Amino acid sequence: MQQNRRINLLPDCIINQIAAGEVVDGPASVVKELIENSLDAGSTDICVNLLSGGLETIEVIDNGRGIQKNDLKAAITRHHTSKLDERSDVLKILSLGFRGEALASITSVAEVELSSRHESELHPWLLSTKPDSLDVEPVPSAGNMGTKIRINNLFSNVPARKAFLNQPRTEFFKIKVLIRQFAFAFPYVRFVLSQAGLRGLNLSPARTMKLSDPRWQTLFGSTLVKSLVPVESEYFGGKISGWGSTMAFPSSRTDRQCLAI
Repeated sequence: MQQNRRINLLPDCIINQIAAGEVVDGPASVVKELIENSLDAGSTDICVNLLSGGLETIEVIDNGRGIQKNDLKAAITRHHTSKLDERSDVLKILSLGFRGEALASITSVAEVELSSRHESELHPWLLSTKPDSLDVEPVPSAGNMGTKIRINNLFSNVPARKAFLNQPRTEFFKIKVLIRQFAFAFPYVRFVLSQAGLRGLNLSPARTMKLSDPRWQTLFGSTLVKSLVPVESEYFGGKISGWGSTMAFPSSRTDRQCLAI
């Protein structure tokens, strides 16, 4: 062990990589953060495209409000967020992602292409970054209203983290379970998951909360739907509503259990 080492301030690149470990531990956590941003932006249509279970590429496309050109660089900078300000009450947060850490953490451990069109602008703007080159400027792009973000080569600059990732197929199914949970909690949002060679998801928005709705048939499967019974309860001002399966459908699979608060 080295003696008499001075205490020094870490460089920003190391600080960002350490912070990334608190937010990003694999492709599924990247997808989670990006979907939460899409939902906070008012998206009703979210598409996730993967290559190698997200180990090579993660692409999330939404139809939300988009990000203005002048805010794109701030979006990938630590502790920058549109969801909190000095007047905000942190005990009454109504958004999903509010820390201003997600995109900054992701850009420190992957190559990122962030393209977004805000309703006030005539076309999208594209910001392309690499972990060692974050001082970039947005350039004009093409596309529809909303945001498209592509993550390439996750953890390519942090091989120690990459060594702990699962096989691509396992990472894909972790993301599939995650999106099914989002689809349960946000029934009026369309979710699509795709990867070549694997069966993805295409969950149309629910028209009703009845089990006969195609959304629930697709999400749960017809066999499980047949065994579900409504659950309704109200106690001390709290209300629970949903469905539970009967003993006719025993299952030890935890991915069939969904709870939204």
